[in-house]
Amino acid sequence: MPRVKREESEDLDRRIASSLKGQDRISLSDVAKSVGLSPSTVHERVVAMHGRGVILGYTAVLEKEKLGYGAGALLMLNVSSELDVEEIGRQLASIPDIEDVYEVGGEPDLVATVWATTLEDLRSFINEKISKIPGVEDVTPLMLMRVYKKSGFTMPARKV
Repeated sequence: MPRVKREESEDLDRRIASSLKGQDRISLSDVAKSVGLSPSTVHERVVAMHGRGVILGYTAVLEKEKLGYGAGALLMLNVSSELDVEEIGRQLASIPDIEDVYEVGGEPDLVATVWATTLEDLRSFINEKISKIPGVEDVTPLMLMRVYKKSGFTMPARKV
C-alpha cells in the first residue's frame, strides 16, 4: 500500500473527525461515504485516532433544561498566582458538577461551565465550593441565557 503524506493523513483524520462530531450514532459506513473512503480504511483510522488520543470518547448531547437544570453559567476565575492556575484547574475538573474547564490567556485565568437546578443552587455552589478553593481570588459568573450550539451539535429552535 502506498504511504500517505503526513498532510494528507491529517486532512483525512480531520474529515473523519468532522463527520463523527455531534453524530454519536453515525455508522462508520456513513462516515466512509461522506469522506470518500472505504469502511475498513475509516475503521482503521478511527481506531488509530482513539489510540493517539484524538478521539476521547462519544457522548450524548443533553438538553439541560429538560433535565431540570434551569441555571447555567460560565465561571470566570482569577487565581492568586500563575503557579496556582494548573492546580486549581485540576481541582475544578475533579468536581462532578463542572462540565468544562479551560485555562485561557489574559484575564480571567480559568473559565469553567456549570449547570444547577436553580439560581439559588448555582449561587450556593459558587459561594460554598468554588470561592473557597485556596488560591481563587475572584469568580465572575456569566449566566447562560440560551444555548445555540453545544459540542458541535446545533440546538433545535425553540417554539415560542
